[in-house]
Amino acid sequence: MELSFRKKNKTIVIMVSGEIDHHSAVGVRSDIDELIFFARPQKTVLDLSKISFMDSSGLGLIMGRYSLMKEFGGSLA
Repeated sequence: MELSFRKKNKTIVIMVSGEIDHHSAVGVRSDIDELIFFARPQKTVLDLSKISFMDSSGLGLIMGRYSLMKEFGGSLA
């Protein structure tokens, strides 16, 4: 599992590659939340194009980041 990001203005693009399952979702969630908390972007884009496998934990990860961004008044794409 690899995670990288780039920030431009008020948008953060987070690129995730590898597999998101029950074991990896916890670490990815923590890393993404930390980025969102400190950067406070207006928009966060999750680039999942390099994900080879994702189970329901990955869906939970996405929905949780959606809720977090709404909490901060932003959006998730």
